[in-house]
Amino acid sequence: MNATADETRAVAEQLRRTPPFTRLADSTLGALGRSAQTLHLRPGQFLAQAGETPRGVAILTAGTLKLAFPSATGQEKVLELLLPGRSFGQAELFANQPFPYYVEALEPSNLILIPAAAVQQWVQEDGEFARAMLTCLGRQFHALARDVESLAGHSALVRVLRFLVNRVAEVAEGEATVSLLARKGVLASRLGLTPETLSRTLRELQERGLLGVRGDHLTVHDVAALRALLEQQLWGG
Repeated sequence: MNATADETRAVAEQLRRTPPFTRLADSTLGALGRSAQTLHLRPGQFLAQAGETPRGVAILTAGTLKLAFPSATGQEKVLELLLPGRSFGQAELFANQPFPYYVEALEPSNLILIPAAAVQQWVQEDGEFARAMLTCLGRQFHALARDVESLAGHSALVRVLRFLVNRVAEVAEGEATVSLLARKGVLASRLGLTPETLSRTLRELQERGLLGVRGDHLTVHDVAALRALLEQQLWGG
C-alpha cells in the first residue's frame, strides 16, 4: 500500500471516530479521505483570517484552536476555543460568506480539511453526509445560544463555574484535573471577563476549597460540589 492510500485510510478512520461522521458509509468515508487534506499548524499559526473565503469544512483532530474577532483597538474578542472533534466553516460555506473571525492555533494542532467542492457534492449525493452537516450546524447554533444566555446577566462566578463544569462533564464525582485551554487573557475574553476578574474568581474558588491552581492546570477537588455550587448560583436555594 502506498503512502497516498495510507493517508486516505487514516483520514477515513479519523472521521469514523468523530461524531457526527460516525454513521457515514465506508464508501463515503473513503471518498472523503481521498479528497481531504491533512493540515498541521504551529502555535500562533493562522488557518484563516477574517474576510477570507472558507476553503471547506475543517475538523480538528488534535490541539486547540482559537476563533476570535479582530478589533480596531487591538483587543480581540474570543468567540470560541475549539477542542478535538469540533468542526467549523459550514455556516460560512453554505451561506457563501467570508469568515467574520480569524482562526489561530494555540498549540500544535492537526486538522482534516474537506474541500468546499467535495462538501457541496456530498451534501447533494449522500443523505447521511447532509445530515452530518446539519448536525454540526445545529450544535454550533445551540452552543451560540448557550453562550448568549450565559453571558446575559450572569455573574463572573457563574461564567467560570459553567466553564469548569463543562470541562469536567465526563467526571461524575471526586477529583478531576483540567487545563485552562489558553492563556488567562484569552480565556477571560472567551468568558466576557477581564483577566483580573477571572483571576479573582479563580482565587475565590480556591478559598472555598473547590479548586487548586497550578500554572495553566486546574484541579477540581470535588466535582459534585462544583456542580452543586453552580446550581445554587443559578437557581438559589
